[in-house]
Amino acid sequence: ASMYNAIQQSFFNTTCANCHGASNRAAAGLYLTEGKSYDALVGQPSKKVPDINMVEPDDASNSLLHIILHQERVEGISMTHRDLVSEKSEQSILPLIDSWINHGAKEK
Repeated sequence: ASMYNAIQQSFFNTTCANCHGASNRAAAGLYLTEGKSYDALVGQPSKKVPDINMVEPDDASNSLLHIILHQERVEGISMTHRDLVSEKSEQSILPLIDSWINHGAKEK
């Protein structure tokens, strides 16, 4: 399984999709459900934070996904996503997300 698939299964599906697409709507128009998340994230500009991509391949620190999962407050984002990161996720999922982004954010 790819890093992206592991992230989808262990984090997007279980934590993020609750607000981002599991129902008939997605917060901020961002779908993080299976089959939609990759195209919604990689190389896509943020609708809420100008001049930054949701995922900038090869550059986790300049990707909004990284920023919202690591910081308490992000200008332009109404919800604190940091609260969704458990201690377990912080030690396992967040490094996996950063590694995936820093290694080109490949789908397969």
